[in-house]
Amino acid sequence: MKLETLYHYCSTGTFAAILQTQSIWLSSLTLSNDSMEGQLVKETIIRLAKEDNLLPLTEN
Repeated sequence: MKLETLYHYCSTGTFAAILQTQSIWLSSLTLSNDSMEGQLVKETIIRLAKEDNLLPLTEN
């Protein structure tokens, strides 16, 4: 499995929680101020599902 770098701007407390839980929770993409963020997340999830031989529900 290839590891990729994810950059996320957050508070120190949030960063500590990410390290402690080893998880990242996504909020609604409609709250994002980056119009490409949703597209990048979608493409990444589809790619990972294909690599794991899982079929995404939709690619639209």
